[in-house]
Amino acid sequence: MEKRVLLAIILSLAVLLIWQALFPPPKPEKIPEIPPGEQLKEQPRSQKPVPPPAEKEQTAEVVQALTPTQPDRSSLPPEKEIVITTDLYRATFSSHGACLKRFELLRYKNRRNLPGICFVFPFSLLYKDKQIYQEDSFKELIGYDLTGSCPLQTLVDGGEELSQPLVFTEDRGFLELDSSNEQGTVSFTWKSREGVALTKQFTFSNDSYFIECGFSLENNSSLPIDLKPAVRWPQGVRPEAQEKSGGFFGGLGGDIQQFSYLLGDTINRTEVKDIEEDKVFSGEIKWSGFEEKYFLSALIPHEEEDLKLKIFEPQNGEVSFHLGFPPETLSPQNQYTFPASVYIGPKDLNYLEKGRGELGRVVSFGFFDPVAKPMLFILNLFYAFIPNYGLAIIFLSVGIKLIFWPLTHKSQKSMKEMQKIQPKIAELKEKYKNNKEELNRKTMEFYRANKVNPLGGCLPILIQIPVFFALYRVLLNSIELRHASFISFWINDLAAKDPTYVSPLLMGGSMFLQQKMTPTVGDPAQAKIMLVMPIMFTFMFLSFPSGLVIYWLISNVLSIVQQYYINKQSS
Repeated sequence: MEKRVLLAIILSLAVLLIWQALFPPPKPEKIPEIPPGEQLKEQPRSQKPVPPPAEKEQTAEVVQALTPTQPDRSSLPPEKEIVITTDLYRATFSSHGACLKRFELLRYKNRRNLPGICFVFPFSLLYKDKQIYQEDSFKELIGYDLTGSCPLQTLVDGGEELSQPLVFTEDRGFLELDSSNEQGTVSFTWKSREGVALTKQFTFSNDSYFIECGFSLENNSSLPIDLKPAVRWPQGVRPEAQEKSGGFFGGLGGDIQQFSYLLGDTINRTEVKDIEEDKVFSGEIKWSGFEEKYFLSALIPHEEEDLKLKIFEPQNGEVSFHLGFPPETLSPQNQYTFPASVYIGPKDLNYLEKGRGELGRVVSFGFFDPVAKPMLFILNLFYAFIPNYGLAIIFLSVGIKLIFWPLTHKSQKSMKEMQKIQPKIAELKEKYKNNKEELNRKTMEFYRANKVNPLGGCLPILIQIPVFFALYRVLLNSIELRHASFISFWINDLAAKDPTYVSPLLMGGSMFLQQKMTPTVGDPAQAKIMLVMPIMFTFMFLSFPSGLVIYWLISNVLSIVQQYYINKQSS
């Protein structure tokens, strides 16, 4: 009976893997959009100064705040680039618009490419002088070359001049931060002929991916200005990031770009390739941005109420959103400031949770989150003492096995006891083959008399299934394992499949050996089917993250040791 249940569990897992690969889960329900007639309607301006009719006719013409404009740079003065360097990133700002032109992560590379040759094969020794893997340039989350426009553009829409590309004056040409110079600020200022000044100030920290932004407009003219302030964020659409990943559960090969935002308590995600029209949302918007598998670029307003968020349909290789702040009438000799924060960096809880916007919620392992996050914490704890994530996974495997050792021991012992009584069960089946009710009653009486639990071999396995799926999510989606090396001439990316397929083959061999050692209970035909399972799992694991394969391999080896001990005790 245990074999039937175990076989059903394994087959169910296989079906679940294939089903999720062929039919990905539905996208989260989207927040209802604002009706078209209400999309760009201004909020009531209570207690705002309203100029007399004669003066109002002289105010600058108000343009739509949430309509993108293509800047004309042909007549502008030469551009200046201001480079900010920290231990974590290198950011390049442009004097044209005081916007972010490039952002490179100095601790992350684009990819690691194995040449398909590994020392584990004898003939590869001929290539021992060749480089085992190659690293591309630093990971670039913002690239002007991709879009021709820059994030953090400010659209104040107080008049025609303010709608044109602006040339700012910077207060410094560069900024370098390190452990001795932890924080610094760069300011950009633009002034109109009428005396209207726009200042954009950015504060950087050496140990953080958060950037504090202050956008200030000072009206030194003689007329009031109607403002509809907004921040524009364009992003290049990368064709290779739009490919669906192969492998089971998805996410093994691709790196999908998503537009994401936190509205109230709900994170909403839409794949960039699925954005087919402009859409506007409003409400308590805590952050919005673009998300990849391992990285996030997000704009975080300091005031979350009465905001409008508009996402534009991708065009010419670019997708963009506008975050609109509440409209304001700026009287002469007054100043208006709308602050915000920016996060551009890895989806690493150690950094995400140290700033505004509840960004830590972007790291989620789904239904298994309560189990997965403690496991990630323990994995990082092992890594702190042993700076090798491959070894950390092995120690985590041993730890999990020790925790479940009593349950596994009970399961294996129960199956061994079931094997011993199979001849008597066979006699009962033969004796009562024409009376199923009596057969079931006699069988249960026999189990009670011999103190054998027919489900004793299955329940411990069921308890361990959530741990496996939680660990799967951790090893698949945690940036800590991206490009994490185990053995330099073998596995250089624990989040990717083993390019040599050695670990899946070893895992399949260990699983086959474990099946051979496991006591046979029930129909011999079922035992033969169980021996086919390692072959099927080996093919499935060929595309699994190598870190997960290592975990399964170590778990199998420990189970073999445990089964050998039980078999020897029972002999």
